[in-house]
Amino acid sequence: MRKVIRLRHDAHVRSNDVCAEHRDTFDVTPGAKKTRLALNGYVTESDRLLAVQARALEERKAATQRCRLCRSALRATGRTVVNVGRLVILPDTVMDTLRIPGSMSDTNLQTHMQGLHDRVLPYQDAFEAVGLPPEVLTNLTDGIKALAAARSAYAATTQDAAAAADALRETQRLASVTILALESIAPTATPAHREVVTKLKVARRVGPRKAQPTRPHPARHYTARAPARRRQTTRTSSTPVGSIKPVTSFSGDWKNLASGMPTQLYQNIAHARRCSRYHMPSLTSRGLAGCMPYTALCSSSSRLRARMPSSSGTA
Repeated sequence: MRKVIRLRHDAHVRSNDVCAEHRDTFDVTPGAKKTRLALNGYVTESDRLLAVQARALEERKAATQRCRLCRSALRATGRTVVNVGRLVILPDTVMDTLRIPGSMSDTNLQTHMQGLHDRVLPYQDAFEAVGLPPEVLTNLTDGIKALAAARSAYAATTQDAAAAADALRETQRLASVTILALESIAPTATPAHREVVTKLKVARRVGPRKAQPTRPHPARHYTARAPARRRQTTRTSSTPVGSIKPVTSFSGDWKNLASGMPTQLYQNIAHARRCSRYHMPSLTSRGLAGCMPYTALCSSSSRLRARMPSSSGTA
């Protein structure tokens, strides 16, 4: 049974109970009373059809089990006939070609067993002479009929369930329409009447109440923030300012001076490291003694010496 059918039936039962409890509110006219009684009849018919579906389901299970048992018994009877037939010796024919049926449908099994019965029946005396019980062929015929009856019962249960399902859908449709009609014709003049109508609306709801949709969060408006102002930092040397003299003749190359100690050795080392870093990257991992040729140090030493104050003056 589908879940929606059960939920709809529960809603109709609740609605019928509300109408029966407040019949004074709905029976304002003879026509309204007739409509309410029609709803009660639809609910009763739905109960009956649901019971028919449940009974058809149980009968289908029983018919399925009955088909399984008849199929097993019929195969056992046919196996007995085939095994005994291997011992039968006839002058005009042979029975060694009889075979036990393999896996097949019920229709093919009935056809195969009926053919086996018709094949053996003319030589029943010869089969009974080698030990076949006389009731085996009769049991074979009965087994074929029993399997056919079980299959017919299974088909009947399927048809009953389908007919009940169609009738149940139509009955529930009429019940839903009747409930809406009762809700429309119910009086709403007083608060008590409006309360009854509200109860009917809640009762006719099919299934659980749907969750309320979540309200979307309001969009947040972000204002563009002004870019942060960077602080300008300066690095001061520990050397007194008065000891460093500006060079006027080389004003365009003042950036070549390294910050730090104003000694000639320190400036030569800084210049050699700067040249090895930007002009000879493959030699940066070597020592200072072999990273730059001696000519480069000497070529720039004259310019650096001119910018630095004399050691005698600073001393």
